[in-house]
Amino acid sequence: MALAPRCCAPAAADAALAGARRLMLITAAENRAVASMIARRWPGIRAERDGATLGYVVELAGPAATSPVGISGHSSSPPRVP
Repeated sequence: MALAPRCCAPAAADAALAGARRLMLITAAENRAVASMIARRWPGIRAERDGATLGYVVELAGPAATSPVGISGHSSSPPRVP
């Protein structure tokens, strides 16, 4: 697994647990790997270009989300602490 999904999933889960409904993801415009990862998880999402960066606003809840936190395979349950 690439680094972006490993960073994105916990950030989305934490944001959802904190009550956020949307999350803004920003990446370098030339980073096609991250753009592809975002497109796979949120089909139909559109990027907003700002110079050398792309910004995406993803839904964490509601009909546009792909799961409770917007990322397939990750729940919105808090991690268990031993």
